[in-house]
Amino acid sequence: MPANINGQPVLDLIFLGMGEDGHVASLFPGESEAVMAGEPVYRAVTAANTATPGHPGLWRDCGGAAGWVLVSGAGKEAALRESLRPGGQTPLACVLRLRPNTRVFSDLPPA
Repeated sequence: MPANINGQPVLDLIFLGMGEDGHVASLFPGESEAVMAGEPVYRAVTAANTATPGHPGLWRDCGGAAGWVLVSGAGKEAALRESLRPGGQTPLACVLRLRPNTRVFSDLPPA
């Protein structure tokens, strides 16, 4: 697997889903800028007793990876609209700002 200059794997495709609050990859709304900008590639998710890639590992350090996000279900409509809004405040909105080539696939009606 190819690696970046830091020795971290470079991904070809990142395929995510979005939760009803706009979270992706166990990165949740309300995280501080310091947490989102932090350098750790992985961090603990205590509620699930597991680890998830952090923002840098998924968005800044993953090379030329394409990003796909699947959003399905009426309970996610408000979060998707917030995520697609300029200046949106969800983790998906952050993804879309940092990786503009990310594609969102959804069965929700257009705004």
